[in-house]
Amino acid sequence: MFHRWQLGVSSDRRYRTGPEVRMSRQQFGFLAGFLAVAVWALAGAGAAALAVLAGLLGWLVVRVLDGDLAVTGLGDRRAGDRRRR
Repeated sequence: MFHRWQLGVSSDRRYRTGPEVRMSRQQFGFLAGFLAVAVWALAGAGAAALAVLAGLLGWLVVRVLDGDLAVTGLGDRRAGDRRRR
């Protein structure tokens, strides 16, 4: 079950798993919308709004940690927009 991996390989890849299951953007959007409405129905609109904001914040944090979004680049863009006007 375990396999010796070279250094630098992430620990989550040490386990052999079955076939990869992928979710399309439409399926993910449906699931996110369904969960937002479920929270709204069960706990109210305020809780649903907080859940959506927490999800967006988590998404941004993961993007930054993965290197897909550079925080320094956001500040540079904003400064460039002010200079052009």
